[in-house]
Amino acid sequence: MDTLPAFRRTLHRAGLEDHVVALVGRSPQIARLWGSPLGLVFVDGGHTDEHASADYEGWTPHLAEGGLLVIHDVFPDPVDEFTGQAPYRVYLRALESGAFTEVSVTGSLRVLRRTGAGTDPRLESLTCRTQARSSNRPRRAASRCAAR
Repeated sequence: MDTLPAFRRTLHRAGLEDHVVALVGRSPQIARLWGSPLGLVFVDGGHTDEHASADYEGWTPHLAEGGLLVIHDVFPDPVDEFTGQAPYRVYLRALESGAFTEVSVTGSLRVLRRTGAGTDPRLESLTCRTQARSSNRPRRAASRCAAR
């Protein structure tokens, strides 16, 4: 199903065409190519650990401090294994990393604010490399990452 035309119509009706960039592709590949900080990351993808973790690991390094990580389909009850345990585990991982604090809960939607680098070594390393790529002095920034 191709939902891109409906998405573009919605952006047009909302007057957001100058503010939202639609990228079509697989999330991990686009995340690897992305090079600038983001103020919002909305995770609403596959419900397997592989897909949910790939979204978290691919996009949260691009999330600026103070930015929002929004995770959909967070169901803490194991009965909901098919519908939401992987997003729930990503939500827990984000909180346990120390890089995020919870801002709000609405149904199965969790909103977290990035408050720092945290203690997740994969997230810290990816964040450092992302910031180095978007720096105006990438070699110097990359050497600081390597020294950590």
